[in-house]
Amino acid sequence: MRSIGGPLLRPAVWAVVASAVSIALLGASLALAPAEAPGYLELNLVLAWVPFALGYLLAWGARAGLPRIALAAAAVVWLAFLPNAPYLLTDLIHAGTSNGGASSLDIAALAACAATGLLLFFAGVNAVAEAVRLEAGTGRARAVAPACAIVASIGMYLGRVLRWNSWDLMVRPLGRLEAAIPFLRSPADLARAAAFVLVAALVLRGAFAVLERVFQRQRI
Repeated sequence: MRSIGGPLLRPAVWAVVASAVSIALLGASLALAPAEAPGYLELNLVLAWVPFALGYLLAWGARAGLPRIALAAAAVVWLAFLPNAPYLLTDLIHAGTSNGGASSLDIAALAACAATGLLLFFAGVNAVAEAVRLEAGTGRARAVAPACAIVASIGMYLGRVLRWNSWDLMVRPLGRLEAAIPFLRSPADLARAAAFVLVAALVLRGAFAVLERVFQRQRI
């Protein structure tokens, strides 16, 4: 078995540390004000770990020489769950939605989870880019991050606005497509969706570029 090296290990360590900080803040919020604590964040944080874990499994599988058909099947599942990581960014809308506004601790928890989502997104995409590099070369690997920023942004819109989830795409894709027909017929809805996706993709791509530079400069 080939181990995960430094370029993939450093983002993973950061993601784990950020997750621990988020869990600590969520625990403190729950202990101090259980009625007002943002309980939905725990589930969203767990779901954000799915593409992170699958991304590293794909990188390990490529290094271990697993059959391409197995890697392709895993990649489809990974792509379906990928938006769950940056979706944590959209939970920031809850910062001002509770009565009297969210507490400072709740806002800190929301911000920590948002940052964790970005790190999990970066680490998972970076790991898959490594798998693509091993299987298809550096040129195609460079296209992974921009493509994933767009796909994840579409998924964020579907989840936040249309209230879809990754399980829907996995277990009843035809039903989801049928439900989307009225939406696709509305130019106003499509325009709003396009604006959301554009802004979100730019944010994700920019954050990815910043984190990429940060990790490139790190030395262990």
